[in-house]
Amino acid sequence: MARIKFNIGKDKISFSKGDGKLNQPIEPQHQVCKICNDDGLCLNNPNNPNYNDDFFGSDIYDCQEYLESKQGKPKGQWMVDWVKKMKKKKDDKPYESSFVKWSKMFPMLFLLFIGCGDLTSSEPSSDDMPVLDVMMNLPINNDGYYVFDFPNNSQSSYTSVEYISTPMERVFWYSDDYYTMIYWGREYHYPIINYSTYTASDSTGKQMIYVSSSHIGDTLSVWGCIEDLCDGVYFIVSD
Repeated sequence: MARIKFNIGKDKISFSKGDGKLNQPIEPQHQVCKICNDDGLCLNNPNNPNYNDDFFGSDIYDCQEYLESKQGKPKGQWMVDWVKKMKKKKDDKPYESSFVKWSKMFPMLFLLFIGCGDLTSSEPSSDDMPVLDVMMNLPINNDGYYVFDFPNNSQSSYTSVEYISTPMERVFWYSDDYYTMIYWGREYHYPIINYSTYTASDSTGKQMIYVSSSHIGDTLSVWGCIEDLCDGVYFIVSD
């Protein structure tokens, strides 16, 4: 009886028995993306020249921004909508059933019988609470706004936002302020800040902000969010 032989190569495993041979790829067979059809325009597709498969590289959020561009929406609109929903959720008074309202009376009755000396606090410690502090390394005017001095004779420039959170925390960025670029006669609108960044091991981080000459004299804002916590800054673009 002939023996089955196999050989492990770089990208496949080969099986052979007698005159028969079978090659099995190690990597799964490529499937065409149903969102972009591998057109190479999505940053989360290997056909894109800027595709990055590292941990901090391309991800599913790039697919969402591809869809937004395809639908004629500004990139990062999903983040704007998400933050607005979080703010609305925070402002809305949560629904309470009759049972919940009744149960809130129970601790008061309980204290009447045992007192409060034996009770311990069940409040979460400050170490368990999410932390996010957003700031800019710019001068502040008398009204409390940061001031960015736009460079003379420039069409665009950059400033940055700095932040403090827990180590390796992912912060999502958004802004209601946009800039416009014209490519092949079409206008494309992008938020002045987008994507997401991670804090370093020392709990600090930085993200760049694009500023156009059309923003001179305007007050712009950027916001960062983690979980249900958001923090932001306002800054004035001066000439």
